[in-house]
Amino acid sequence: MKQKIINYYLLMSRMTLKQFYYRFIKITKFKFIYPKWGTLLYPFNKSKVIEDNNVVTPFFLWKDFKKINNEKQNYNSDLIKTANEICNNEFTFLNTTHKFEGNFINWSSDELDKLWLYYLNYFEYLLVLIESYYMTKDAKYIVKAQELIDNWIDSTKPGQKNSWEAYPISLRLVHWSYLWEVLEAEDIELYNGFKEKLVGSIEQQVKFLNNNLEKDLANNHYTANGKALFWIGVTFPNIKYSDSYLKTGINILYAQLLKEIRNDGSQYENSTSYQLMTTKDYIEVLIYAEKNNVDLPKEFYFITEKMFNYLVSLQKPDKSLPLLNDSAKNYPINVNELLALGAIFYESEELKFSSGSIEPQNLLKICGIKGYKEYFRLAISPPKNTSLLLEGSNYIIFRDGWSQNSKYLLFDAGEIGPKHNAGHAHADNLSIFLHAYGEDILIDPGTYEYEAGYKRDYYRSTKAHNTIEIEDEDQSTFWGPFRVGYIANSKLVQFDKNSTTEKAIASHDGYKRLKQKIIHTREIEWNKGDTWLVKDQVQGSRSSKGKLYYQIGNKCRSIEVYADRCILQFEHSNIHLEFHSDIELDVAVEDSFMSKEWKKEIENKKIVVSFVGDLPVEITTQIEIFGRE
Repeated sequence: MKQKIINYYLLMSRMTLKQFYYRFIKITKFKFIYPKWGTLLYPFNKSKVIEDNNVVTPFFLWKDFKKINNEKQNYNSDLIKTANEICNNEFTFLNTTHKFEGNFINWSSDELDKLWLYYLNYFEYLLVLIESYYMTKDAKYIVKAQELIDNWIDSTKPGQKNSWEAYPISLRLVHWSYLWEVLEAEDIELYNGFKEKLVGSIEQQVKFLNNNLEKDLANNHYTANGKALFWIGVTFPNIKYSDSYLKTGINILYAQLLKEIRNDGSQYENSTSYQLMTTKDYIEVLIYAEKNNVDLPKEFYFITEKMFNYLVSLQKPDKSLPLLNDSAKNYPINVNELLALGAIFYESEELKFSSGSIEPQNLLKICGIKGYKEYFRLAISPPKNTSLLLEGSNYIIFRDGWSQNSKYLLFDAGEIGPKHNAGHAHADNLSIFLHAYGEDILIDPGTYEYEAGYKRDYYRSTKAHNTIEIEDEDQSTFWGPFRVGYIANSKLVQFDKNSTTEKAIASHDGYKRLKQKIIHTREIEWNKGDTWLVKDQVQGSRSSKGKLYYQIGNKCRSIEVYADRCILQFEHSNIHLEFHSDIELDVAVEDSFMSKEWKKEIENKKIVVSFVGDLPVEITTQIEIFGRE
């Protein structure tokens, strides 16, 4: 109970007065006002406005997409299979499937995972149905899309949990607008008057959203709110308050761009997935604005380009991304698809190189045949930088090149996230990620799920990362799925590059809260060849116990453990880890798990180096890589 009170106090002490105010208003509305008067305050009416499609240039160019795929005889059988499942009211999100019986869909079930329900209410699966229609020309997919929307409109009411929360509304409005583009181009209306009903619901939802913006969170949710207002303002210029929505959306996006994005182009939550999400949001806004002659501040262009360049800097030699903080593989978009879109927008040879050998289907849908052909005409050029400090996120990348066999080590010398809202943070200060010869050697475990419980706690914990845990405590204290009490603060001490070695030093104070008043300092030294030295110093008073963890990539074939060293055998390399200290070390290997995708776990191993002794304690890990042809 005492720790819980402390956690609450620490959380609230980092919130601004504005956040308190907006949180109070939100709770009051959703608990007391909307359950009784939501429908009265936000009545549904069929729209009397039917937009003229000739005024608005659509975001997606589906006919171009269909033409190219027909020429190449591309047929995505997995996509069609998913679309058919949706037609039977069977939905799979986060690798979890649920089928609704009959025509009843419970949009706010108490029995289903909240994030799963969010996905149900996002309506992102409309894109699966739309694409399946253009692949097969079977109208049943567009009919089903309309039936689902019709069902949602008839089954939900303003203020209802999950379905009428601001974030799902934001994503849903954008996805519904994609279907609107199709209905304007094709003669497949569910019934006479459906389009008026659709636009009427959009007017109702955007009004509700505009009055319930997530200012209390002021994070990626608020950015999504701004994108939705912008999108509806562009797509439906004739609905009431359209100009106001557009202006408000641009203002929110502009303010968030300046607040969330740091000098190195990183989004301040230090998550791979939320970096992808934010970059995707802003490039889509830029493209849609250009298509419809909407002026945006110049910062939209050059800051978004910095966000793309940041993704390139994070990329491993295999052109994928490490899973940092709350992240899942290619969530919410395949990084190479996103980089291909950035390459054509910014005419960047480096972004084209980093997109790899992807067949840019997303680019084709958005930029059409013209953009698709321009992409393949664009030359490629590997990035010029090798090792660098990303000033803002304070991630340090050591790399010797950009080929498939290049060596790459990421050192996390940054903060866990924004102090006012660190909900997607992990207790991973000073952790490292190592990739060499096309394989992940030392890994970040991923996320697995957002639901409160053991799995959520473990994947956020210090023991799940490549760093030191003291007294069986996490560096930062967590409770609930998105709450952080005590935050470990990192400090970058030094980053040097010279002709023979490269070095970085950083520390964190996460264990200063303990009676030993501990500071953990880590130094990474690289000989620009096959050897890294990881020097850990645990400073404080009295005696302490701790554990140094190294999470091993799941492609490891075998691990040999000796008194002071381990030998890891991978397909393309052998890795030797030697541990040196003035105190006795106990080296062991334990079973562990990693999760690259939602709700999917992969068994792996972790090395645990335990120690007990008077402080200060110093441990040096020598990591040597022996590549094999």
